[in-house]
Amino acid sequence: MLLYDSMQLVKTETPVTPTAVPFKQKSVRGKLWVILPWTVFGLACVLLGVGLIVSYPAQLDSDMASELVLAKMLAEGKGFILTNQWFYSTEIRFLNTQLIFVPLFWLFKSWAVVRIVGTIILHGLMLASFYFLLASLQKKALFPWTATFLLLATSWDWAHFVNHGAFYLPHVTIAFAILGLVFYAVRTTNTQHRNWLIVGATVLSLLAGIGGFRQIVITSIPLVLASVMFWLTSRQPTTKTVAVKMVVTSSIALAGALCGLVVNIILGHWFSFVQFLGVTWRVPSLDSLWTVLTSLLAALGWREGKIIGGGGNFWQPVSNCASGPDCRQ
Repeated sequence: MLLYDSMQLVKTETPVTPTAVPFKQKSVRGKLWVILPWTVFGLACVLLGVGLIVSYPAQLDSDMASELVLAKMLAEGKGFILTNQWFYSTEIRFLNTQLIFVPLFWLFKSWAVVRIVGTIILHGLMLASFYFLLASLQKKALFPWTATFLLLATSWDWAHFVNHGAFYLPHVTIAFAILGLVFYAVRTTNTQHRNWLIVGATVLSLLAGIGGFRQIVITSIPLVLASVMFWLTSRQPTTKTVAVKMVVTSSIALAGALCGLVVNIILGHWFSFVQFLGVTWRVPSLDSLWTVLTSLLAALGWREGKIIGGGGNFWQPVSNCASGPDCRQ
């Protein structure tokens, strides 16, 4: 329904835009609701920046260091975007952090500066793509509140893998951008603009697909399935029209992503990385369902054995915690 409500422009060629009230004429309460969310968002940006600087020595691990080593190799001319002198863990790095870290290595000698500045830039790109997504849904007013939650993690997993480690920042950014392009393409009444937006979503999906299965699984396929469900549950002619556009546009973007996956398979002949071509279906079990459930709870901040409200250990060195796989508890 959020998608349909945001696409009312489909109904009319000349939508009526409500007259904006000048800031000076707003009441004190109205001004507060304008200033407060942006103030909170600004504080979140400052807190994240300070946290990245202060906790950098404590949070640096082999995974974070290896991303910098790869970028340093590329910066020294041992490849351009890719290199065959590196064994990529989990997936080949194409549209990934090295595109930011490599230019920074050309400018700075300090690896710490490259890591911190690069992570801040990656957050800026994520916020820009998120704003683009909200604009495509005509929900820009929600940006300061919702973007704050992207910066102030609600779980250790988000804090480590996104905010501090920056491992997932490119994937989140690409997902927001693809969704925004698709929603804009569905909403616009200008055929030429729609075509260009579809081309943009398809090309970006293709480039993301070159990196492997991940973006296809987390963005392209769910978007197509959601579009089909939207179409099947639509009853009114107007919603049917929007749903059909969603199905067509998202399917074209998925086709681009699958073409990128073909390129990924071909690249496997020249570069060393895991392609996950042997992934198979498995029968659901209580253990696997429990793993999914606990993972969802962990994404919301739940961690077994942690004191409620006790926070994490992002401010203490990793070496001070207990050894073992649950060291960061």
